[in-house]
Amino acid sequence: MKKIKLAAVFLSVSLGVGTFVIPSPYLFGSFGEQIVKADDNPVEVPQSDFDWQFDDTNHTATLSGVHIFFGKDGNPANIILPSTVTKDGKSYTVTEIGTKAFYAQDSLTGVTLPENLTKIDDQAFEYAHITSIVFPKTLQSIGKDAFWSTYLSSIDFSQATSLTTIDDGAFEYTRVSSITLPENLKSLGAQVFLGVKQLTSLKLNANLETIGPQAFLYDHISNLDLTDAPNLTSIGAGAFEYNAIENEITMPANLATIGDAAFAGNNIPAIQFNAVLKSIAPSVFAYNKLTTLDIPSNVTTIGIQSFVGNQLTTVKLAGSPSVGTDAFTNNRITNFEAPNSSFSANSAMSQIATTQNDKPNLTANDLFDINMTGQKAQDLAITNLTNGVTYTAAGGFNIPAGVKQFSFDWTLTDSNGTNKIYAGHYNVNRSTPVIVVKDSNLTIGDSWSPKDNFVSAALENGQTIDFDSLKVIVKDASGNVLENGVNTNVAGRYSVTYAYGNDISSVATVNVNKKLATYSLSGNESVSYDSQTHQPDKAQYTVTMSNGKSYDLQDGDIQIENNAANPGTYNVVLTDPGKKHIENTLSDQYSYTDAGSTATFTIVGQQQGSGKLSDGTKVYDGRKVSDSNFQPTLTLKDNSGKEIKELTLSDGQYVISNDDSKVGSYVITLSQTEIDQIKKDYPSYDFGDLSQAKSTYTITQAKATAKLSSGTKQYDGRKVSESHFKPKLTLLDSSGKAIATLDLSLGQYVIGKDGSAVGSYPITLDQAEITKLQAAYPNYDLSALKSVQSTYTITPAGSSGGSSSSSSSSSSSTGNDGSSSSSSSSSSTSDGTGSDSSSTTNPNTPETGLEPGNVAAKGTVIYAIKKVGLYKKTDFSTANRRSWYVKKPRIYRPMFVVTGYARSKDGTLRYKVRDVNHLTVNRGKKGYITASSHYIRPVYYQSTHQAVTVINPRGVNSYRKADLTGKIRNYKQGTVLKVKRIVTHNLTTRYVLSNGHYITGNRKLVNMGRHKQTKLVRARTAINRYSDVNLKNRNSHYSKKQQKVFKVYDFDYSRGNRVSQRGTLRYRVTGGYITANAKYIRVIDRGY
Repeated sequence: MKKIKLAAVFLSVSLGVGTFVIPSPYLFGSFGEQIVKADDNPVEVPQSDFDWQFDDTNHTATLSGVHIFFGKDGNPANIILPSTVTKDGKSYTVTEIGTKAFYAQDSLTGVTLPENLTKIDDQAFEYAHITSIVFPKTLQSIGKDAFWSTYLSSIDFSQATSLTTIDDGAFEYTRVSSITLPENLKSLGAQVFLGVKQLTSLKLNANLETIGPQAFLYDHISNLDLTDAPNLTSIGAGAFEYNAIENEITMPANLATIGDAAFAGNNIPAIQFNAVLKSIAPSVFAYNKLTTLDIPSNVTTIGIQSFVGNQLTTVKLAGSPSVGTDAFTNNRITNFEAPNSSFSANSAMSQIATTQNDKPNLTANDLFDINMTGQKAQDLAITNLTNGVTYTAAGGFNIPAGVKQFSFDWTLTDSNGTNKIYAGHYNVNRSTPVIVVKDSNLTIGDSWSPKDNFVSAALENGQTIDFDSLKVIVKDASGNVLENGVNTNVAGRYSVTYAYGNDISSVATVNVNKKLATYSLSGNESVSYDSQTHQPDKAQYTVTMSNGKSYDLQDGDIQIENNAANPGTYNVVLTDPGKKHIENTLSDQYSYTDAGSTATFTIVGQQQGSGKLSDGTKVYDGRKVSDSNFQPTLTLKDNSGKEIKELTLSDGQYVISNDDSKVGSYVITLSQTEIDQIKKDYPSYDFGDLSQAKSTYTITQAKATAKLSSGTKQYDGRKVSESHFKPKLTLLDSSGKAIATLDLSLGQYVIGKDGSAVGSYPITLDQAEITKLQAAYPNYDLSALKSVQSTYTITPAGSSGGSSSSSSSSSSSTGNDGSSSSSSSSSSTSDGTGSDSSSTTNPNTPETGLEPGNVAAKGTVIYAIKKVGLYKKTDFSTANRRSWYVKKPRIYRPMFVVTGYARSKDGTLRYKVRDVNHLTVNRGKKGYITASSHYIRPVYYQSTHQAVTVINPRGVNSYRKADLTGKIRNYKQGTVLKVKRIVTHNLTTRYVLSNGHYITGNRKLVNMGRHKQTKLVRARTAINRYSDVNLKNRNSHYSKKQQKVFKVYDFDYSRGNRVSQRGTLRYRVTGGYITANAKYIRVIDRGY
């Protein structure tokens, strides 16, 4: 594969999208030009439109290049190539189309090949938009990537009888739906038809000998026919991986080599092996739907994971092969015939088996038929038996009566007893003779018969047992046998046993229940407040019974609930003795339930009172008032000023107005819940409007100090103010922790007696800068800034101090995302040396002192968040600018790999980079870009977040491992994923999800936090739908009257891979794309 493709594959892995490859329609757009359809009449084009190479010996010519863009500027899009050309009056036969001859002719839609063509060279039509092609009978070979990512949907090999070789990637990412391979084709190269999603069936030709690695990877082949390929000897690794093959595979007679994972990830139900294959490669048939396997004696090696994840129940190994780790893991194998095989540790683990077996005396031999190098069923270790089942040393299962299901785990070690080779979990289902009965509930006085609780009875063979053949025994709750059956005149629980012989019996329960009735208490009594507790007058209250019975209340039957002397209304309820008195009325026939009470007792009257809240204060500490453990007191007093109660309040009992952490005063009031609780707790008092009880919590400024870094240089004749000195100002809180670290420029500080002579110059802050800082940090008392001072020293030229330099003391600062960055004392070459050449640093590490903590490491990936330029030199100018990159939407931000560092003439840091936007016209370009964090950011997140939202239009894959191998699933755009932590992998990061799986930390693919995504939109006006995101090919129109509602699946942007255009937001809906312009559509549902 060519280098650019290898780079693209590497980048796709490093950026966390696994082996996902963007389909060809997204590689090149139409760029706005008029495209001529392939079915337009083909046009003969002159020899002069091309470059030629001539062979005067054979009088042949090679078409080596094109002078024009077909399909643009009035040029035809469907062309006929000349079969002969002339030079100096001589005629030459066109036999070859050279390398990249029609490369990126993205408006060329059709081509008729020369009739004597013998060879099509590498990349000849790569990225061209041709849709169909017919190959002539003279054609002998097709080169690497010759038709890579074209729009081919039809390929005609019917005349190509001389074609023997199709090289690597020749038809990769095309749109072919069916292929009939030429009869004399011998070799298919690597990735030759990779990613051809429309391809659903394939039949190999008779003379084919080799198929290269990944030749048909990621296609949708469901029917693969190898029967007419007797000369096929080799199938490369991954050749048919991740297709949808669902037919039986019969290996051709001479097929001797099959590469790793060649048929993995399909739906293959069966395999017929040949007599020549000796080695089954790792993962070759992993994750298919095989149920039985019969491997002949010619096979000597079975690789690791070769049949993992199938549905195998029976395996027979005829010879003496060596079996690799996990070769048969994750299957259902209980029949394993391999008497002469050599098993590695863990060869066949994690089996899951289920069976129905009704034998009364069950043994291991009834459930397993195995011979694994002499180890048989009786050698299995049986553990974790359920439902009381035990296992004997003789290999039998002791199953208690009535057990209908049990399970166990098994393990088999090799003959040396050292390595586990076979293990799994077994579920055993059983059926035993059953008498089915049912329980019942009766009420006193109901009738009963033994048949009332009988449902059915049957023997083990299914024969029905007649009810009259059963013996029925009735017992009361005390165990007494009742000859006359259930006595429905006496409440109680009765057991009815139905027996068949001495072995089979079932018991039904019959409950004879009392009749149900309810009682309730009602009435009301009212007295004036006298500060005394009271007892209710029974004459004011009545008991009502639902069965019509009557009951007269007795002394002690009722009481006031929560009896108190305070004014208010209280519930009157029945006492426990009162309830017993009522329930004893006809208790042999009735079961009573208390239906509750509506009775009340009211004490009338209330006193006046008041409440006052206490104030609070603290020094600024960055925490809100609500996080400050403030516990105000509320003092309640009566109208005489006597204290009733002093309450200490906690969070939730009071409300903070405009809760914040800033310096200032905050009003404290009672919560409505607390007001209601006070009224309930003190019903004898009227405290007025407690919502007006207020206090104040005050946050005062925190003391802060500051440090100002010093500087030095050798005498150079320039004043301090001309030396580009940028001292660092560090603001510190009372504990010495940095609040902020600021780089100051001239004008923000003052130089005492500015000069160029050798000596020391005091540096202080400008008063205007102090004022700005006080405004920027209002929570701190920055009065100390008026006295902060440092020194700039000019030493004699040539002194031991070395070249001019500046120094800074240790400092620390906190970034916006909460992560910390730090820099230690350091020195750097001054910008005031007068040098007129760029200063280039070691390409492996950034220069000491270059924006500490913000410089991207070599080899990391960065992207542009604003418009940036790529330049040939470190001093940026229009003349040496290679390209502009406009500001793009997040998912299409241009990316670069940092390959080194350099400085401009004025000392400004630059990144030396390589463009890794492999889908743009600038891919692979090298140069310099700004290193400013205002324009450039790292592509990968560096800190963890509770959740991330998928923003990539093609979703994000999750994996089992941090190196993004072992793909598990794809999460669609808009999916919110819970994050457990972040981990690093080389120079990238991965998020570990709550389920333990890994996804990329790439900011272009995921966004931190939960983000809503449009789900439904309604058209405001007439609207068109298009088949492409650039809205070029309209496929439907909706009138304004329809007010069409669209379900939005995801969003994308037009011109995603154009560096000169930003692109416009589109919504993908059923059948294509629509505009996201609010002038034309209105969002009616936005959810997560």
